[in-house]
Amino acid sequence: MKLTNVIWIILGVIVWASSSMAIRVRAQDMAMQSREVIEAFVEPMKLYDLPPGIAPESLPEPDSSGAKLMQQYCSQCHDIFSPRMHSAKRWEIVSQRMALHMQMMPSAVKNSKIVHIIAPSREEEATLLSYLQQNSLKTADQSKLKGLDTPGGMKFIQTCSQCHALPEPNQHTPQEWPGVIARMQQNIQFMNKSLIKPEEESLILEYLLPATPE
Repeated sequence: MKLTNVIWIILGVIVWASSSMAIRVRAQDMAMQSREVIEAFVEPMKLYDLPPGIAPESLPEPDSSGAKLMQQYCSQCHDIFSPRMHSAKRWEIVSQRMALHMQMMPSAVKNSKIVHIIAPSREEEATLLSYLQQNSLKTADQSKLKGLDTPGGMKFIQTCSQCHALPEPNQHTPQEWPGVIARMQQNIQFMNKSLIKPEEESLILEYLLPATPE
């Protein structure tokens, strides 16, 4: 074999090795970037200051497929929460995050015990999202609400928008609203947000009660 051919072969091997190394480095960079993107996406899902959950039997239609899926999957890492915790639009985002979270987490610690995490199938995800949205928080159309410029209306917006979308006043009766506000007060305290003062609660109820059906 001529020396020239040997040199060309050696040069070819060097180029191939360099190219392979560059490809591997690029693949590692892409994997790192993908992992960083996913971690940034999962970051908002971390369980900081979540309010206490509810009993499974308190879920709407507790024997339905959607309620059973909540008990099966959502309770793997945390309590079961009422579907009214979020609006229908918000549930679409939250459910996507939770599905990704379950797919990425092989295990989690709950009540000082390590539990194996199982992710739902695509069909189960769709069923669960449908259930959550059907029973979600009914949000108010502020352009149609009257009296929002009153002291009670402004306090209603300021207080009830701390944790979720502004609720539709008509989704509770006058008899239900005081209990709802009391429950929200407990959640607000647990989540380290601004508590509702007695005079503020009076203003909110003053606004809400005339706006709700008997």
